[in-house]
Amino acid sequence: MSQPTPFIITPPADLLKDHPPIKGMAESLSSAYASHKLVEEKHLQAMGQALWDALPNGAALEAAKQAAGQQALPIIIESDHAAILTLPWETLYHPQYGFLGRETGFSLSRRNPTIKVRLPDVPCEPLRVLLFTSLPDDLTELERLDVEAEQAAVQEALMKQEQAGEIVLEMPDDGRLDTFRASLQHFQPHLVYLSGHGNFTHEHHNQQAYGSFLFEDAIGRKQEVSETELTACFQNTQVQLLVLSACLSAKQHPNYPHNGLSAALYKAGIPHVIGMRESVFDKAGIQFAKALLETLGKRTTVDVALQQARNAITQPLKEAGGYKESSNPIRTEASYGQWCLPQLLSHDLKQGLVDWGFTPQPRKRAELKTLLGQISVPEQFRGRRRELRQWQNRLRSEQNSLLITGIGGMGKTALANKLLQGLHKDGYQTFSFSLRPEHDWQNVLLDMELALAEDEGAYKKYELIQRKGLDEAAQASYFLKFLLARYGGKLALFFDNLESVQDGKFPHAVTDPTLQHWLQAAQQLTTQGLKLILTSRWRLPDWAEAAHYPLGKPVYGDYVAMVRLKGLPLNGARLQTAYETLGGNFRALEFFAEATRHMSVKEEQAFIAALDKAADDSQTDMALAKVLEQRHAGEHALLHRLLAYQTAVPLTGLEVLWEEPSPPNPLSRQAGEGGQDDWAVLQRLLAVSLVEQFTNPYSEETEYQLAPLVRSWLLANGAPDPSLSMLQTAAEFLLWQLEERQNTTWEHQLSTHAALLAANLTEQGQRLVLDWIIGPLTMAGMYRTLLDDWLPPLAEADNQQIKGEALGQIGKQYLHIGQYDTALDFLKKSLAIQQEIGDKSGEGTTLNNISQIYDARGDYDTALDFLKKSLAIQQEIGDKSGEGTTLNNISQIFKARGDYDTALDFLKKSLAIQQEIGDVAGLCATLFNMGHIHLQNEEVAEAVQAWVTVYGIAKQINLANVLQALESLAGNLGLPGGLQGWEMLAKQMAEK
Repeated sequence: MSQPTPFIITPPADLLKDHPPIKGMAESLSSAYASHKLVEEKHLQAMGQALWDALPNGAALEAAKQAAGQQALPIIIESDHAAILTLPWETLYHPQYGFLGRETGFSLSRRNPTIKVRLPDVPCEPLRVLLFTSLPDDLTELERLDVEAEQAAVQEALMKQEQAGEIVLEMPDDGRLDTFRASLQHFQPHLVYLSGHGNFTHEHHNQQAYGSFLFEDAIGRKQEVSETELTACFQNTQVQLLVLSACLSAKQHPNYPHNGLSAALYKAGIPHVIGMRESVFDKAGIQFAKALLETLGKRTTVDVALQQARNAITQPLKEAGGYKESSNPIRTEASYGQWCLPQLLSHDLKQGLVDWGFTPQPRKRAELKTLLGQISVPEQFRGRRRELRQWQNRLRSEQNSLLITGIGGMGKTALANKLLQGLHKDGYQTFSFSLRPEHDWQNVLLDMELALAEDEGAYKKYELIQRKGLDEAAQASYFLKFLLARYGGKLALFFDNLESVQDGKFPHAVTDPTLQHWLQAAQQLTTQGLKLILTSRWRLPDWAEAAHYPLGKPVYGDYVAMVRLKGLPLNGARLQTAYETLGGNFRALEFFAEATRHMSVKEEQAFIAALDKAADDSQTDMALAKVLEQRHAGEHALLHRLLAYQTAVPLTGLEVLWEEPSPPNPLSRQAGEGGQDDWAVLQRLLAVSLVEQFTNPYSEETEYQLAPLVRSWLLANGAPDPSLSMLQTAAEFLLWQLEERQNTTWEHQLSTHAALLAANLTEQGQRLVLDWIIGPLTMAGMYRTLLDDWLPPLAEADNQQIKGEALGQIGKQYLHIGQYDTALDFLKKSLAIQQEIGDKSGEGTTLNNISQIYDARGDYDTALDFLKKSLAIQQEIGDKSGEGTTLNNISQIFKARGDYDTALDFLKKSLAIQQEIGDVAGLCATLFNMGHIHLQNEEVAEAVQAWVTVYGIAKQINLANVLQALESLAGNLGLPGGLQGWEMLAKQMAEK
C-alpha cells in the first residue's frame, strides 16, 4: 500500500519576528520540563495553538487529510533555520483535529531540506535491533534509570517477532563506548536504541553548543562522549533508525545550525533520528520504548510508530502503576505532559528499516553452550549487569578472592565464568575445576603441572620439593607459588560446585582433605595476586564477608531475557507469576515452562501453589520431576543411554548408543511411541533442557551431553545404571574419536581413559596411556608424575606386551632423572619380556634406551654395541622411525669421541629417513645435533642454517622442549632476546 502524500509545513523564516510571544512560550515550557514542574494539557494546547496560528497554510490541511483517507497523514515540519526547528512542534494544535503530534490520524516529523546525503540501502533481511543501555555507577540516586525495566519491556515487545525469525535483538551487558562501537560494526544493526543520560552544553565564550551522551568507562564511571565522537561511531554502518532515549538528546541552540545530538547524527546521514527535546522520566521512557518497538516490529513506518508511542505515554505513570516517588502527587502529575518530548528528524519517511520480503527462519529453541573443561556454561551471558561490573572492578583492583553462593539454578556458574573471562582478557591464565562427583578435579592439577613443566627451571625446583617428602599442604603451596611466578603473577583458579565436597551440615567444611590443602594454599597466595573464584550452595567456614557474594533474585528483565533467548512458552502474567513463585531461579523456570505447557489452568494453579510452599532448593527438583514425568518411553531410553557418557559427544556418539538395548526405566510413566525417530526424540529433549548442546571449538561440530542437573537427579531417583555393554560402547566411541584424530585434546584423552576403565576395558585404557599420555608428559619433563601415578599400574598388566613396554618406560624415566642402575634394572626386565614374546619393535627400542645409560656413563663401546643391535632389528622389521632415532644416537657416540665427520654421516642418514617418513620431532633433534657438529667443524653458517630450520619447524608445531633448547643456545651464540634472535635470523634468511 502506497503512503499518502506528506503534508509539508514550511514555517516562514520571520515567524519568530512576526510572533514574538512564541519564543517566550517555548522557553517557559522548556524551563518547566527542566525543573520538573507540572506541565498540563492546557499549557501544551496554548503552545500548540500559538504555533498553528502563526502558520499561513493551515486551511490546506483538511484537503490533505481528505486525500489520505483512512491512512495516517504524514505532517513534516520543514525548515533550515535552527531557531525554527528548536520550537516544540510536537505540541502543534489544530482547532478541529487536536494535537497533531499524537492523534492517530496523523504523524509528525521534521526535516531540514538543505541537508542532502546518500542514505544507506534498505536490506532484505531480518530486522537487527541493538538495545544499548548505559548506566554509570557514579550517578546520583535521582539520576539512576531503571534500565532493567526498559530492557524487559523491549524484550517483551519484540519477543514474538524474534522467535518467528523476523527480528534479531542484541543487548550488550555493559555500557562502554568501545562496546558500542564494536556492536555497531560487528552486529551491523538496522535499528539502534541508545538509552541513558544525555547532556546539552552551550559555551558562550566559544560561541558553540553541542550535545553529549554519558557512556561508562572501564570501571563503570561516567564518560561524557561528544556528538562529534558519537557521530564517528556510525561510519560504515547501515543504521536506518537511531532512537536516543536520553534527556536533551534532541536539544538544539537556536543560534547554531546542526548542533545537538539528534541534529548532528541526522546530518551524518542516518535516515531517521528520534531524540528527546527535554528531560524525560524513566517510567515514561520505558512505556515509550515498549510502544515504539512493538509497533515497529509490526512493520509500521517510523513516523506512525512514533505517533502511537507518543500516544502511549499520554499518562504513563498512572498506567504503569506510579513513579518511584508516587507519594509526590506533583511529580506524578508532571509526567502527564511528557508525550510531546520525542522528536523525529527524518530524511525520507518512505525509507523503511528493512525490506520485509525475506523468508523468516524461526528461532531454534535449544541454546548452545560451551564447556569450560567439564563445566557447562551458556555461550551468552544474561543479566546480572550490576553484580558483574561490581565484581569485575573489585577483582581488577583490591579483591583477589570471591565465593558466590546460592541455591542451584540461580546462575552462579555463569556469573563466575563471565568474571573469569574478564580476568582472561586482562592477561590471566585460568584453570577451572569441576567438583561434581562424576568429574576428577585432580585432572586439572595435571593440566597445571604440564603448564609449569614449560618452565624447566621452576619444574626442577618443584621436583626437588617433591623428593624432600614435604606434606601435601606444603607441596600445594610451593606448586602454586611456582605457577604464579610462571605467569607473572597473573593466575586465576575457579572451583565450581564446591558443595559436592562440603559437609551438608553447618559449618559446611570441605570433606576432601587434598582439595582442602589446595584451597588453603590458593587462599594464602591471594595476598600475592592469585585470583580465586568459587561457587557453592553454602559459605565456607571462616570465609571473609568481604569476599562473599550471596547471589540473590535476578531482576525481572533477566528472566525475560532467558525466556526470549530460549523461546520458552511463557509471557505476560504467567511469566510474572513464575518469576515471583520461583524466586528468579533460571533452571527452575526452564523446567516450569515445560511442565506447565499442557496443563489446564486449574492444574497449573495447583502446581504453582505446591511450588510456592516448597523450599527454594527443592523447587527445581519438583519442576524437573514433573517434566520427566511427562516424557515418553523413547525419551527416557535416550536419557538413560546418555548416562553412559560423562563428556559431550557429537551426534555419531549418540547413534552408536541408539542400537544398544535399554532396560525398563522405572521413571518412565508414559506409554511408548511406536516408530519414533531418534533425531526427533533428541530434539524434544533439547527443547525441554534435559539435554544440552555445545559447539566443539576444535572440530566445530555440535555435541550433546546430559545436563548435569538432570544426571544428578536421575541417579538420585532410581534411574538404572548404564549396562556394562553400554558403557563399553560409549568408551569405544571416545577411543575411536581419539584414534581417528577427531578429538585429540588433553581433556578428551583423560575422559577417554576414565571411560575405558569404568567400562572394564582395562587393556585398552593401558594402551591409551602408553600411546597418548606418556609422550606429552615425558616431553614436559614430568618424569616423577609418570613414575608415581601412571606407569606402576601398567607394570602389573596381564598383557605381556603392555607390561614389557611399561617396564621399559619406567626405565626410561629413571634414565631421565639420572638413576642409571635403577633404569638399567627395569630396562633389562623389559628386554627379557620382549625377547620372550617376540616383540621385535619393543626389543629394538629397549636396546636403544639401554645404550643411553652406557653413553651417559662414558662407556661408548658398550653403548655402540647396543645401538648396533637395535639398528639391526629395526632395519630387519622396517621400523623407519626407530632406525632414524638410532642413527641419530650413534652419531652422538662418534661426536663424543671427536670423530665429527663420521657423526655427520650418521646424522645425514637419520635426516634422510626422517624426511622420508615425516618424523617432524625426529627431524628437529637430528638438525639440532647437525648444527653442533657444524659448529665443532667451525662451519658457523651451516650450523646457524640448521638451527634456524629447527626453529621454524618447532615454532610451527609448538615443540616446547626444542624451543627451550634453542632459547638457551641463543645466549651462548650472543643472539639478542632468546627466541627473538632466532626469529630475526629466520626473517633475514627468508629475505635472502
